[in-house]
Amino acid sequence: MTNELIRILCVDGNQEILALGKSYLERYCEYSVDIVANSVAALEMVLSQKYDVVVSGYQMPVMNGIELLKEIRNLKNPIPFIIFTGHGREDVVIDALNNGAGFYIRKKGDIQAEFNELESHIRHIVELKIAEIKIQDQIQREQDIINFLQDATFAIDTDGIVIAWNRAMEEISGVMAQDIVGKGDYEYAIPFYHIRRPVLIDFVIDGSSEISTYYPSVIRNEKNLSAEVGGLLLFTGKEVYIWFTAAPLYNSHGSIVGAIESIRDITERKNLKI
Repeated sequence: MTNELIRILCVDGNQEILALGKSYLERYCEYSVDIVANSVAALEMVLSQKYDVVVSGYQMPVMNGIELLKEIRNLKNPIPFIIFTGHGREDVVIDALNNGAGFYIRKKGDIQAEFNELESHIRHIVELKIAEIKIQDQIQREQDIINFLQDATFAIDTDGIVIAWNRAMEEISGVMAQDIVGKGDYEYAIPFYHIRRPVLIDFVIDGSSEISTYYPSVIRNEKNLSAEVGGLLLFTGKEVYIWFTAAPLYNSHGSIVGAIESIRDITERKNLKI
């Protein structure tokens, strides 16, 4: 997106405003701008083409700007949307913002100032979108790395909410990632202990002395914790020995922002020693 022209769809019943907006945004801001005076046609264009922002007037035939916005949102399309209009009634502004408009810009008669303000808001929205894409890409890369790990692995934030659950975890627990990511209240303990209770990963975050109650033979390596637990019954009915290892997750400032735990079935190795 950063190497491509920003694509904008401008919708307004006033052809003169459309022509001026297109000329200004393409000449001075180097955006790619499509214009359309019909909100129904605009909806079809949003659905069939890729735009970065929609800039819409309010008063138009068939559908006004907020009705167009509602139709787009009803289709689960999150495209940034700016209302750019001479209508400034408070109820219209509130309706626009409540339905997902990013900004509401009221025309006041100074075309140059209005287009400057419009361009500023477009740039702000695009910068936020680029930042969001980078964050999503980073999250996806981290998720791909976790999924690549052979050991069952999951992670939580400091509130105990599951933020990652790899494929190996799905296999050993019988719980799919989509069914547990975003959940807390020790949900991640249930597949192994069949109750809600603190597990090794929780003691990495809170450092509670109660750890010896749950894991009498815990091994400490600085902030990292390891423990072996036997007699665990998996969802398959198999009784296993598990080697648990948990470690903190840090942000760029060195503060703990969560923890990660790996789970390895060592039953075969234990049986060979018997």
